[in-house]
Formats: sequence, C-alpha cells, structure tokens
Amino acid sequence: MHPLIVILGDVVEGGAATSTGRLIDALTANGLRVERWHFSRQPRSAPAHYVSLDDRRKRPPVERVAKNLSRPIADAMRRARHEAAFFAAVQQRRPALINVRNIHDCGLNHDSLLRLPKDLPLVWTMHDAWPFHVHAFEWWNSAVGRTETTASDGPTLTSAAARRQRFFKMRPDVVLASPSRWLADEARRAVPTSVRVEVLPNGLPTEVFHPQDKAAAKATLGLDPRRAWLGFASTWANSRKGTDVFVRALHQLPVAGLGLVSWGGELGGQFPEGLPVQHFGNIAHERLSALLYRAADLFVCPSRADNLPNTVLESLACGTPVVGSRIGGIPDMVQPGRTGWLYEQDVPEECAAALATALRARADWPQLQAGARALVEAEFSVTRAAERYTALYRDLLAGRPAAR
Repeated sequence: MHPLIVILGDVVEGGAATSTGRLIDALTANGLRVERWHFSRQPRSAPAHYVSLDDRRKRPPVERVAKNLSRPIADAMRRARHEAAFFAAVQQRRPALINVRNIHDCGLNHDSLLRLPKDLPLVWTMHDAWPFHVHAFEWWNSAVGRTETTASDGPTLTSAAARRQRFFKMRPDVVLASPSRWLADEARRAVPTSVRVEVLPNGLPTEVFHPQDKAAAKATLGLDPRRAWLGFASTWANSRKGTDVFVRALHQLPVAGLGLVSWGGELGGQFPEGLPVQHFGNIAHERLSALLYRAADLFVCPSRADNLPNTVLESLACGTPVVGSRIGGIPDMVQPGRTGWLYEQDVPEECAAALATALRARADWPQLQAGARALVEAEFSVTRAAERYTALYRDLLAGRPAAR
C-alpha cells in the first residue's frame, strides 16, 4: 500500500482551500494516497478522502458561553478540542507525511505541531506569512492612514514570535513551500538558514479555465459587445484586496465605452455615474466563473497585500490580461508586455494610469491573451503543481536531507 499523505487545513472554502482542493484532486488522480483533514463541516458531495475532524456547525455550548466572557479562554478550549481530534487521527491513521496548509482559523499552532513525532516529515505550504510571522498579512492603507493586519496570533505578539522561534529551532527539517517568490523571500529572511524553502506555485485545472470567443461569452451573459468590460472579483477582505483603490481609480477615468462585470461579495463604494455594472454575486461553479473571466476584456486585481491570488491565475488561464498591483506574488503572473500591466499598490492614480494604458493598447490585446494562456500552461497548471509536490514528497519519504 502506498504511504499515506495527509494534507491538513482549517476549512474547505476560500481561496487557499480552493487551491488546496485542486492540488489534492491532481495528486489522487496521479495515484498518490492522500487524505484531506479539515476542521469544518464536511461538504455534502465530499469524496471519501475528505476527513472532517470537527463536523459541527457551531462551537459546543460551553465554548459559546466562554466566548461571551473571554475570547482567549474560548479559543484555548477550541484548540485543546481540535488538538485531541488531530492527534487521535494521527495515532489511528499513521500518516507517512503531513502537509500543513492554513491552520490559523482552527486553533492549532506551532506548539501543536511540535507534539508530532520528530521523524514524521512536515511540509508547510504558506498561503500567507502566518507560519513565520505573527500576522498573516500586514499592509499600509493610505485611505485610513494606518497599518492594518489580518489573522494576528495571540495572546500576545511577543509570545507568538517566541512560539515561531521555538518551532523552527526544534523542527529545522520542516520544508516551507511557497506559492510565490515574494513569500519565499520573506520566509528566508525570517527563518534559520537550515530550513528548506521551496517555491511551489499553485495550479488550476486548465481544462476548466480556458479561452473562448469573447463575443460569444459576452452574448451569453447579456453584455453590450460595444463596450470594453473590466472584470473584478469582489471579496469580504475589501481593505486588503484594495476595492477602494479600484473604485477611486475608476473616478479618474472617462467611463464612456466602459463596463464593469463583477462577481463575489457585495461591491463597496460608489462607482462613477454612467458606468454600467453587472454584478453576478457569489459563484459556486467554476465553469460559470470561467465564463465571466472570458467575457471580460481586462481583469483588475488591486490588492494591497496578497500572495498568489487565484483570481489572477484564473483570468490568465481564460486568456484575459490583468491589470494588477505590484505586490506579493502578483508580478509572478502579471508580466508587462506578456500578460498584463502592473502599478504601485495603494495608489489610485497609478491604478488609473495603468488602466488607461491598457485600454489604449487594444491592438495588443490578442498578443497578451495568447501570452497569458501560454504562461499558465507552462507554469501554473494543476498538473504541473502536482508533479512538483510529488517530487518533494518522494524526496522526504526517501529520507533525503532537507537541504535549503
């Protein structure tokens, strides 16, 4: 029997969870024995290798009461409960390797992982900076004049930093896998030189996200073919994702002949008068979101802080060039002259200038559409991602040294 590889995460929804699920599907299709352990409700149509370690809709009553009195106490209770479920599963299933993904929402932390057997190989895929930093993301928001963070660790930042130092000192054999070059560089500056850091980009199913005639896609969605349509996927994390930057940039552009096609959460901000906005809400099916990417002439990703956003990959795979901020892993995908245009993050004037340049370059769009698809096929297909992870797993299972 093949060795069991466990991929551990907190939930099965969201951007990080989506890229994780795609990888797991590709790994199992390649014949690897993989289980996905998570701490959320088991999806109704989940395959057999999905294992929920906390299939509850709500916290237990005692934790809900404690949460009203003290959030740290309630979180400690949840962590103890989740650790018990996790280590019981480890004892029962005996995995040969664990690939940790996002765990900062389930309560497990670095000290939890230190309780694992020292000879059990660990890969930690970093969807953000939380594995080595006390915040998942940290960014400056000029609109409000302050630094903002997300997924900060507690109870104090000093204890959180000490926990990370202790972890990397006691598990120098852990392999940190980064979807982007930016996050890998950040990790290398923060962890001991003995820790191996690999760049392993996320992948997506190129047979689902692929180009199609844009006129046909627009006709299917009822979009005016005479307009140039900007695509935008909105999100709850509006500050980090820079929704306000995009809205302010649009107010600096002539909107005659433009349209905005968007999907996801409710759009924030007041868009310019005369700009038609077609919002399709939350999209549950990948083939429908692929249709939206194909219908857009340009996709906009105005993030203030990000790693390797799925939306940019999905747009490029559908042959739609991207106007994106020069932040995080976005430059790994948005390459000026080949797949899109970059601008300095958190600067609406720079975003507006990049959009104006992109709209004037309509004659270059076909070349950029082809370049976008070619880049994804070469570097970001889920098949390629599965090959990279399979090679890493085999290295570690064979006992090869985790050299940096």
